[in-house]
Amino acid sequence: PLTRFEQLSEPWTPLDRLGFAAFRAAVGACGALILLAAFAAAGGGASGLACASALALVPFVVHETFFTWAKESSAVFAVAAYAFVRRGHPLASGAAAACAYLTHPAAAFFVLPLAALSGRRLPSWGAAAGLTAAPWLAYAHSRPDLATFGSYLFATDYEPARGVASWLMFRVNSLLSTLVPAFAWANFRFHPAFRPFGAPPTHAAQISMQGLHCAPLGAGAALVLARGRALFAALRAAPRSDLRLVAATTFALAIYWGATPVGLLREGLHAPFVLLFVLAAPALGGRVASLQAAEALAFLWLPLAATASLVSSAHALTDATALALSAAASAAIAYCAHNVRSPRGSDQK
Repeated sequence: PLTRFEQLSEPWTPLDRLGFAAFRAAVGACGALILLAAFAAAGGGASGLACASALALVPFVVHETFFTWAKESSAVFAVAAYAFVRRGHPLASGAAAACAYLTHPAAAFFVLPLAALSGRRLPSWGAAAGLTAAPWLAYAHSRPDLATFGSYLFATDYEPARGVASWLMFRVNSLLSTLVPAFAWANFRFHPAFRPFGAPPTHAAQISMQGLHCAPLGAGAALVLARGRALFAALRAAPRSDLRLVAATTFALAIYWGATPVGLLREGLHAPFVLLFVLAAPALGGRVASLQAAEALAFLWLPLAATASLVSSAHALTDATALALSAAASAAIAYCAHNVRSPRGSDQK
Protein backbone atom coordinates (compact mmCIF):
# COMPACT_ATOMS: atom_id res chain seq x y z
CA PRO A 1 0.00 0.00 0.00
CA LEU A 2 0.91 3.66 -0.37
CA THR A 3 2.17 4.64 3.08
CA ARG A 4 4.69 7.42 2.39
CA PHE A 5 4.49 10.42 0.05
CA GLU A 6 8.07 9.74 -1.05
CA GLN A 7 6.90 6.51 -2.66
CA LEU A 8 5.41 8.56 -5.49
CA SER A 9 8.90 9.67 -6.57
CA GLU A 10 10.28 6.18 -6.98
CA PRO A 11 11.71 5.40 -10.46
CA TRP A 12 9.10 4.53 -13.04
CA THR A 13 8.59 0.86 -13.89
CA PRO A 14 5.80 -0.62 -16.02
CA LEU A 15 4.58 -2.87 -13.19
CA ASP A 16 5.33 -1.29 -9.82
CA ARG A 17 4.08 -2.63 -6.51
CA LEU A 18 1.71 0.32 -5.98
CA GLY A 19 0.09 0.25 -9.40
CA PHE A 20 1.09 3.88 -9.77
CA ALA A 21 2.51 3.40 -13.26
CA ALA A 22 -0.86 2.15 -14.50
CA PHE A 23 -2.53 5.06 -12.75
CA ARG A 24 -0.21 7.54 -14.47
CA ALA A 25 -0.93 6.04 -17.86
CA ALA A 26 -4.70 6.04 -17.26
CA VAL A 27 -4.84 9.63 -16.01
CA GLY A 28 -2.65 10.82 -18.88
CA ALA A 29 -4.86 9.06 -21.43
CA CYS A 30 -8.03 10.50 -19.88
CA GLY A 31 -6.53 13.98 -19.74
CA ALA A 32 -5.48 13.82 -23.39
CA LEU A 33 -9.15 13.43 -24.32
CA ILE A 34 -9.40 17.19 -23.76
CA LEU A 35 -8.22 17.51 -27.36
CA LEU A 36 -11.22 15.50 -28.57
CA ALA A 37 -13.57 17.58 -26.42
CA ALA A 38 -12.07 20.79 -27.80
CA PHE A 39 -12.34 19.48 -31.36
CA ALA A 40 -16.05 18.82 -30.87
CA ALA A 41 -16.72 22.08 -29.02
CA ALA A 42 -15.08 24.06 -31.83
CA GLY A 43 -17.45 22.49 -34.34
CA GLY A 44 -15.19 19.81 -35.77
CA GLY A 45 -13.73 20.14 -39.25
CA ALA A 46 -10.94 22.64 -39.87
CA SER A 47 -11.83 24.82 -36.88
CA GLY A 48 -11.87 21.83 -34.56
CA LEU A 49 -8.57 20.55 -35.88
CA ALA A 50 -6.93 23.96 -35.56
CA CYS A 51 -8.16 24.26 -31.98
CA ALA A 52 -7.12 20.75 -30.92
CA SER A 53 -3.68 20.90 -32.54
CA ALA A 54 -2.94 24.31 -31.02
CA LEU A 55 -3.99 23.06 -27.59
CA ALA A 56 -1.77 19.99 -27.93
CA LEU A 57 1.30 22.25 -28.17
CA VAL A 58 0.68 24.77 -25.39
CA PRO A 59 2.77 24.41 -22.20
CA PHE A 60 -0.18 24.19 -19.82
CA VAL A 61 -1.92 21.32 -21.61
CA VAL A 62 1.38 19.49 -22.16
CA HIS A 63 2.09 19.58 -18.45
CA GLU A 64 -1.41 18.77 -17.25
CA THR A 65 -1.62 15.73 -19.51
CA PHE A 66 1.42 14.23 -17.79
CA PHE A 67 0.54 15.47 -14.31
CA THR A 68 -1.14 12.71 -12.29
CA TRP A 69 -4.17 14.66 -11.12
CA ALA A 70 -7.80 14.61 -12.19
CA LYS A 71 -8.40 18.25 -13.11
CA GLU A 72 -7.76 17.94 -16.83
CA SER A 73 -9.85 14.77 -16.94
CA SER A 74 -12.59 16.74 -15.22
CA ALA A 75 -12.27 19.45 -17.87
CA VAL A 76 -12.96 16.84 -20.57
CA PHE A 77 -16.47 16.38 -19.17
CA ALA A 78 -16.90 20.11 -18.54
CA VAL A 79 -16.03 21.09 -22.12
CA ALA A 80 -18.26 18.28 -23.38
CA ALA A 81 -21.07 19.72 -21.26
CA TYR A 82 -20.52 23.09 -22.95
CA ALA A 83 -20.58 21.48 -26.41
CA PHE A 84 -23.80 19.61 -25.62
CA VAL A 85 -25.62 22.64 -24.25
CA ARG A 86 -24.62 24.74 -27.27
CA ARG A 87 -26.09 22.06 -29.53
CA GLY A 88 -29.38 21.95 -27.66
CA HIS A 89 -28.87 18.73 -25.67
CA PRO A 90 -29.56 19.71 -22.03
CA LEU A 91 -29.83 16.13 -20.75
CA ALA A 92 -26.41 15.13 -22.10
CA SER A 93 -24.95 18.44 -20.94
CA GLY A 94 -26.27 18.01 -17.40
CA ALA A 95 -24.98 14.45 -17.18
CA ALA A 96 -21.55 15.51 -18.45
CA ALA A 97 -21.49 18.42 -15.99
CA ALA A 98 -22.16 16.03 -13.12
CA CYS A 99 -19.36 13.73 -14.30
CA ALA A 100 -17.03 16.76 -14.38
CA TYR A 101 -17.86 17.59 -10.78
CA LEU A 102 -17.50 13.99 -9.63
CA THR A 103 -14.10 13.76 -11.34
CA HIS A 104 -12.89 16.87 -9.50
CA PRO A 105 -15.02 19.31 -7.44
CA ALA A 106 -13.27 22.37 -8.92
CA ALA A 107 -15.38 21.81 -12.03
CA ALA A 108 -18.35 23.23 -10.11
CA PHE A 109 -17.03 26.74 -10.72
CA PHE A 110 -17.50 26.17 -14.46
CA VAL A 111 -20.52 23.88 -14.75
CA LEU A 112 -22.81 25.81 -12.39
CA PRO A 113 -22.74 29.06 -14.43
CA LEU A 114 -22.78 26.89 -17.56
CA ALA A 115 -26.29 25.78 -16.57
CA ALA A 116 -27.57 29.26 -17.43
CA LEU A 117 -26.80 28.60 -21.11
CA SER A 118 -29.51 25.95 -21.19
CA GLY A 119 -32.16 28.70 -20.93
CA ARG A 120 -35.71 27.40 -20.66
CA ARG A 121 -34.44 23.83 -20.60
CA LEU A 122 -32.67 24.38 -17.30
CA PRO A 123 -35.00 21.95 -15.44
CA SER A 124 -33.96 19.16 -17.83
CA TRP A 125 -30.30 20.08 -17.40
CA GLY A 126 -30.63 20.11 -13.61
CA ALA A 127 -32.50 16.82 -13.50
CA ALA A 128 -29.86 15.06 -15.58
CA ALA A 129 -27.07 16.50 -13.45
CA GLY A 130 -28.80 15.59 -10.21
CA LEU A 131 -29.65 12.03 -11.21
CA THR A 132 -26.10 11.44 -12.43
CA ALA A 133 -24.42 12.79 -9.31
CA ALA A 134 -26.90 11.56 -6.69
CA PRO A 135 -25.66 7.94 -6.26
CA TRP A 136 -22.07 8.95 -5.56
CA LEU A 137 -23.03 11.93 -3.39
CA ALA A 138 -25.26 9.64 -1.32
CA TYR A 139 -22.41 7.16 -0.92
CA ALA A 140 -19.88 9.83 0.03
CA HIS A 141 -22.17 11.79 2.33
CA SER A 142 -20.99 10.13 5.55
CA ARG A 143 -17.35 9.83 4.46
CA PRO A 144 -14.74 12.34 5.67
CA ASP A 145 -13.59 15.15 3.38
CA LEU A 146 -9.91 14.21 3.25
CA ALA A 147 -9.10 17.11 0.93
CA THR A 148 -10.83 19.67 3.22
CA PHE A 149 -12.04 21.63 0.19
CA GLY A 150 -14.33 23.76 2.32
CA SER A 151 -11.42 25.26 4.26
CA TYR A 152 -9.90 26.93 1.18
CA LEU A 153 -12.53 29.68 1.18
CA PHE A 154 -11.29 31.03 4.50
CA ALA A 155 -7.58 30.34 4.02
CA THR A 156 -4.47 32.13 2.84
CA ASP A 157 -1.54 29.90 1.95
CA TYR A 158 -3.12 26.82 3.55
CA GLU A 159 -3.65 28.63 6.85
CA PRO A 160 -6.68 30.50 8.23
CA ALA A 161 -6.81 34.10 7.03
CA ARG A 162 -5.61 36.68 9.56
CA GLY A 163 -8.28 39.20 8.67
CA VAL A 164 -10.40 40.59 5.86
CA ALA A 165 -7.57 42.70 4.43
CA SER A 166 -5.20 39.71 4.31
CA TRP A 167 -7.91 37.51 2.77
CA LEU A 168 -8.70 40.11 0.08
CA MET A 169 -5.09 40.93 -0.78
CA PHE A 170 -4.30 37.24 -1.15
CA ARG A 171 -7.12 36.84 -3.70
CA VAL A 172 -6.05 39.95 -5.62
CA ASN A 173 -2.46 38.69 -5.83
CA SER A 174 -3.61 35.27 -6.97
CA LEU A 175 -5.78 36.79 -9.70
CA LEU A 176 -2.98 39.10 -10.87
CA SER A 177 -0.57 36.14 -10.94
CA THR A 178 -3.07 34.34 -13.18
CA LEU A 179 -3.57 37.14 -15.66
CA VAL A 180 -0.32 39.18 -15.70
CA PRO A 181 2.86 37.51 -17.00
CA ALA A 182 5.84 37.69 -14.63
CA PHE A 183 3.76 39.10 -11.75
CA ALA A 184 4.17 35.91 -9.75
CA TRP A 185 7.85 35.70 -10.68
CA ALA A 186 8.47 39.25 -9.47
CA ASN A 187 6.61 38.85 -6.20
CA PHE A 188 6.51 35.16 -5.26
CA ARG A 189 9.40 33.39 -6.98
CA PHE A 190 10.67 32.08 -3.63
CA HIS A 191 7.29 30.59 -2.73
CA PRO A 192 7.30 26.78 -2.30
CA ALA A 193 4.85 26.45 -5.20
CA PHE A 194 7.66 27.54 -7.55
CA ARG A 195 9.98 24.79 -6.37
CA PRO A 196 10.04 21.61 -8.47
CA PHE A 197 9.36 18.42 -6.54
CA GLY A 198 12.46 16.44 -5.70
CA ALA A 199 14.88 18.79 -7.53
CA PRO A 200 16.72 22.07 -6.85
CA PRO A 201 14.81 25.29 -7.75
CA THR A 202 16.81 26.28 -10.82
CA HIS A 203 15.82 29.37 -12.81
CA ALA A 204 14.79 27.24 -15.78
CA ALA A 205 12.44 25.17 -13.64
CA GLN A 206 10.97 28.20 -11.88
CA ILE A 207 10.40 30.08 -15.13
CA SER A 208 8.74 27.09 -16.76
CA MET A 209 6.44 26.65 -13.76
CA GLN A 210 4.83 30.00 -14.55
CA GLY A 211 3.25 28.19 -17.49
CA LEU A 212 1.27 26.18 -14.96
CA HIS A 213 -0.11 29.20 -13.10
CA CYS A 214 -0.34 32.18 -15.50
CA ALA A 215 -2.85 31.94 -18.35
CA PRO A 216 -0.92 33.90 -21.04
CA LEU A 217 2.25 31.90 -20.35
CA GLY A 218 0.25 28.68 -20.15
CA ALA A 219 -1.03 29.42 -23.64
CA GLY A 220 2.56 29.85 -24.80
CA ALA A 221 4.59 32.93 -25.65
CA ALA A 222 4.91 31.79 -29.28
CA LEU A 223 1.16 31.79 -29.84
CA VAL A 224 0.39 34.93 -27.83
CA LEU A 225 3.13 37.03 -29.44
CA ALA A 226 2.63 35.78 -32.99
CA ARG A 227 -1.17 35.80 -33.01
CA GLY A 228 -2.08 38.23 -30.24
CA ARG A 229 -4.12 40.60 -32.41
CA ALA A 230 -5.93 37.79 -34.22
CA LEU A 231 -6.70 36.04 -30.93
CA PHE A 232 -8.10 39.25 -29.46
CA ALA A 233 -10.26 39.84 -32.54
CA ALA A 234 -11.62 36.28 -32.44
CA LEU A 235 -12.51 36.59 -28.76
CA ARG A 236 -14.20 39.95 -29.35
CA ALA A 237 -16.43 38.27 -31.91
CA ALA A 238 -17.28 35.39 -29.55
CA PRO A 239 -20.71 35.17 -27.88
CA ARG A 240 -20.86 37.41 -24.81
CA SER A 241 -22.47 34.62 -22.79
CA ASP A 242 -19.43 32.41 -23.36
CA LEU A 243 -17.03 35.17 -22.31
CA ARG A 244 -19.14 35.80 -19.20
CA LEU A 245 -18.87 32.09 -18.42
CA VAL A 246 -15.06 32.32 -18.52
CA ALA A 247 -15.05 35.47 -16.38
CA ALA A 248 -17.51 34.05 -13.83
CA THR A 249 -15.45 30.88 -13.42
CA THR A 250 -12.23 32.83 -12.98
CA PHE A 251 -13.54 35.27 -10.39
CA ALA A 252 -15.44 32.60 -8.45
CA LEU A 253 -12.31 30.47 -8.19
CA ALA A 254 -10.28 33.54 -7.19
CA ILE A 255 -12.66 34.16 -4.29
CA TYR A 256 -12.59 30.55 -3.19
CA TRP A 257 -8.97 29.54 -3.71
CA GLY A 258 -6.75 30.34 -0.75
CA ALA A 259 -3.93 27.86 -1.10
CA THR A 260 -1.17 29.77 -2.93
CA PRO A 261 -0.73 33.30 -4.33
CA VAL A 262 1.17 32.22 -7.46
CA GLY A 263 -1.84 31.84 -9.78
CA LEU A 264 -5.05 29.95 -10.37
CA LEU A 265 -4.60 28.35 -13.78
CA ARG A 266 -3.76 24.81 -12.71
CA GLU A 267 -5.98 25.02 -9.63
CA GLY A 268 -9.23 24.75 -11.55
CA LEU A 269 -9.28 26.92 -14.69
CA HIS A 270 -8.73 24.06 -17.13
CA ALA A 271 -12.20 24.21 -18.68
CA PRO A 272 -12.38 28.00 -19.22
CA PHE A 273 -8.80 27.92 -20.55
CA VAL A 274 -9.82 25.37 -23.18
CA LEU A 275 -13.03 27.27 -23.91
CA LEU A 276 -10.98 30.36 -24.81
CA PHE A 277 -9.15 28.26 -27.40
CA VAL A 278 -12.48 27.01 -28.71
CA LEU A 279 -13.72 30.58 -29.11
CA ALA A 280 -10.44 31.68 -30.70
CA ALA A 281 -10.34 28.77 -33.18
CA PRO A 282 -10.46 31.06 -36.27
CA ALA A 283 -7.09 32.51 -35.24
CA LEU A 284 -5.35 29.18 -34.64
CA GLY A 285 -3.34 26.89 -36.88
CA GLY A 286 -0.91 27.78 -39.63
CA ARG A 287 2.79 28.58 -39.50
CA VAL A 288 2.84 29.51 -35.82
CA ALA A 289 2.47 25.79 -35.02
CA SER A 290 6.17 25.27 -35.74
CA LEU A 291 7.06 27.86 -33.09
CA GLN A 292 4.59 26.25 -30.72
CA ALA A 293 6.21 22.85 -31.19
CA ALA A 294 9.67 24.26 -30.45
CA GLU A 295 8.34 26.01 -27.35
CA ALA A 296 6.60 22.83 -26.14
CA LEU A 297 9.84 20.86 -26.41
CA ALA A 298 11.77 23.61 -24.63
CA PHE A 299 9.14 23.61 -21.89
CA LEU A 300 9.65 19.86 -21.47
CA TRP A 301 13.39 19.58 -21.92
CA LEU A 302 15.10 22.71 -20.53
CA PRO A 303 14.02 22.34 -16.88
CA LEU A 304 15.00 18.67 -16.97
CA ALA A 305 18.40 19.45 -18.47
CA ALA A 306 18.98 22.16 -15.87
CA THR A 307 18.06 20.00 -12.87
CA ALA A 308 19.26 16.54 -13.91
CA SER A 309 19.93 15.22 -17.42
CA LEU A 310 17.88 14.50 -20.50
CA VAL A 311 19.12 10.92 -20.63
CA SER A 312 20.06 9.28 -17.34
CA SER A 313 22.50 6.41 -17.10
CA ALA A 314 20.01 4.34 -15.09
CA HIS A 315 17.21 4.67 -17.66
CA ALA A 316 19.08 5.46 -20.86
CA LEU A 317 16.86 3.46 -23.22
CA THR A 318 13.52 4.68 -21.91
CA ASP A 319 14.74 8.28 -21.60
CA ALA A 320 16.10 8.33 -25.14
CA THR A 321 12.87 6.77 -26.41
CA ALA A 322 10.81 9.39 -24.60
CA LEU A 323 12.88 12.21 -26.10
CA ALA A 324 12.51 10.80 -29.60
CA LEU A 325 8.76 10.30 -29.20
CA SER A 326 8.17 13.79 -27.81
CA ALA A 327 10.11 15.36 -30.69
CA ALA A 328 8.37 13.23 -33.33
CA ALA A 329 4.90 13.84 -31.87
CA SER A 330 5.46 17.60 -31.62
CA ALA A 331 6.65 17.72 -35.24
CA ALA A 332 3.66 15.67 -36.41
CA ILE A 333 1.17 17.90 -34.59
CA ALA A 334 2.86 21.03 -35.93
CA TYR A 335 2.71 19.67 -39.48
CA CYS A 336 -0.97 18.89 -39.06
CA ALA A 337 -1.73 22.36 -37.66
CA HIS A 338 0.39 24.05 -40.34
CA ASN A 339 -1.81 22.58 -43.05
CA VAL A 340 -5.17 23.33 -41.48
CA ARG A 341 -7.50 25.39 -43.65
CA SER A 342 -8.88 27.94 -41.20
CA PRO A 343 -11.82 30.29 -41.80
CA ARG A 344 -9.43 33.22 -41.30
CA GLY A 345 -5.74 33.96 -41.65
CA SER A 346 -3.76 34.72 -44.78
CA ASP A 347 -0.79 32.59 -43.72
CA GLN A 348 -2.81 29.40 -43.26
CA LYS A 349 -3.18 26.75 -45.93
